[in-house]
Amino acid sequence: MAGDMLTIETDRQDGAPLIHPVMRAGRRLAPSESLDAIRARVAQELMRLPEQLRALDAKPSYPVTIAPALENLAHEVDQRMHVN
Repeated sequence: MAGDMLTIETDRQDGAPLIHPVMRAGRRLAPSESLDAIRARVAQELMRLPEQLRALDAKPSYPVTIAPALENLAHEVDQRMHVN
């Protein structure tokens, strides 16, 4: 894990997405996970974190960047807001 990137849904980046849709049009896209499955998944994901990031009082920085696609979208929204 080298860092995270914030972007828009249609902007594909290297790496694995951290957020996945769970509902669309008010309907669940998949059945709920059992608590045991959630516990197992969380334990597995925690083990993937570098040791220094597992502590509750972690001090090392973890880079989070904003993709150009998201910056462009924000700029477009700003332009629309100032026109109206």
